[in-house]
Amino acid sequence: MWERKWIQRRKLHGAYNALSRELRMEDPSQLRNFIRMFAEDFEELSSWIAPMVQKMDTNMRQAISVGERLMLTLRFLATGNNKATTM
Repeated sequence: MWERKWIQRRKLHGAYNALSRELRMEDPSQLRNFIRMFAEDFEELSSWIAPMVQKMDTNMRQAISVGERLMLTLRFLATGNNKATTM
């Protein structure tokens, strides 16, 4: 087993997937505050950079999504904090 069980549950319970989904539905203004841009702009930027940063899933593990990579990068650039706990 190459991937820990808690990492396998990332898509269900991970900060990016859970937080972005909840903020999009419940409080779009806080999503804008969190990523420092409108959700539509985030999606457009994500589609622009996808060919350059997208990784392939392997038999060993699933790749981190383009959206998650972008959100972490934007959060780091906005705050300077590189800890995953900020998500």
